[in-house]
Amino acid sequence: MVAPAGHEGHTDPGSETGQLRQELASTRDYLQSLIEQQDASNEELRSANEEILSSNEELQSTNEELETAKEELQSTNEELSTVNEQLQHRNLELNQTTNDLQNLLTSANLPVVMVGPDLRIRRLTPPARKIMNLLPADLGRPIGDFRANVDLPDLEALIVEVIDEVQVRDRAGRCYFLRIHPYRTAENKIDGAVLVLLDIDELKRGEAALRESEARFRGLADTAPVLIWISDTDRRCTYFNQPWLDFTGRSLEQELGDGWFEGVHPDDRARCLGTYVDAFDARRPFEMEYRLRRHDGDYRCVLDTGRPRMTSGGFEGYIGSCIDITERKRSEEALRDSEERLSLAIHGTEMGTWDSDLRTGKAIWSETYFRILGYQLVLGGEATVEMQWERVHPDDREGGPTGYRGSETEPHALCFRIPYRPRRRWRGALAVGVRALPVRRGRRGAALRGCLLRHQRAPRSQGARASGVP
Repeated sequence: MVAPAGHEGHTDPGSETGQLRQELASTRDYLQSLIEQQDASNEELRSANEEILSSNEELQSTNEELETAKEELQSTNEELSTVNEQLQHRNLELNQTTNDLQNLLTSANLPVVMVGPDLRIRRLTPPARKIMNLLPADLGRPIGDFRANVDLPDLEALIVEVIDEVQVRDRAGRCYFLRIHPYRTAENKIDGAVLVLLDIDELKRGEAALRESEARFRGLADTAPVLIWISDTDRRCTYFNQPWLDFTGRSLEQELGDGWFEGVHPDDRARCLGTYVDAFDARRPFEMEYRLRRHDGDYRCVLDTGRPRMTSGGFEGYIGSCIDITERKRSEEALRDSEERLSLAIHGTEMGTWDSDLRTGKAIWSETYFRILGYQLVLGGEATVEMQWERVHPDDREGGPTGYRGSETEPHALCFRIPYRPRRRWRGALAVGVRALPVRRGRRGAALRGCLLRHQRAPRSQGARASGVP
């Protein structure tokens, strides 16, 4: 703004005053305008200052955010480093797993083929190349494009259906089990299939041989004249042969487990069970007698013999056999009665018995025989023919010990004299009679078995040997 200019020369004071007033008013307006402009500028400055302060705060906040972002970035970098290390470790583990899998498939010697969902070959083992007629370069090709050396009808359909197990044969006639399992990922998703061929030819032959062996065993067991049973490791019977079932008159189902125990006589059950359990727990053989009910209701005495069944797998149970010994026990009882009667007869008649081996000349005498001939009883009754010959009267020794033996094939008898009192020799004689019976003892040759019966004192004049059956 420019100040009003002065008038040159003299002027009118009134007009000068008016002019001054006018200029003053103009100056006042001008100042007022400057003040207002100054106030507006101040307001703008204050607003700008506030904006600057706000921007500064925003810049500080941004700086803090940047610091935070920097820290987060550093943390993220650290996490990325950790993840990177973990990833490297996982890669090493994956490589190790891949190597292990590769070595496992190579050394397992199993034909294994892995296919994807599109039935293209992913992986195969060396044995699979030969059996499936494949090459390493066939990876990625559809499996249906190849003709395997194994008869695999509708292989693609089997893979799609994921058949668990199929028995197949190769062109040489060997038997295999083809197992098809789903190829599952870590997320348990099916992503193809795994084909495994197991050579079971030896197993099938072993099973056939086992079936043949079992058939032979059952055939022998069913024709054997004994009762045969088999038990498992739980003491329960799992098999009885046909003679057992015929003997008891019960079915196999009735006898299995502990059913056979119903046929044991009630008075023998506790002893029978105790013997069986004790032997079973100790894994030792046992032998026991008990009464078993026959199909006609008669209780027969049987001899039961059991043995542990030990295989390469360990203890498998027991196998045993029973024989009917009822008649044998009756015969033994009758024999004991007969022996008792014979013993009474021998002691009542003063009869001595003897056995003589014609090959060795050895003999076995009874106690009465020793006493009649005047010898001291020897432990075991052992004697010889010559010992007897020494007691025969000299006039009765015709033929010697050989003549005394008589026939080795026919029964014979003779009579001779022996000293009445051995110490007095022949001052008194006792007539005795001997009867001999030839006995055959297998390879040991012939033997004589006989008895000596004392008669009465013989007169001194008697000298001739008498013959005949006493």
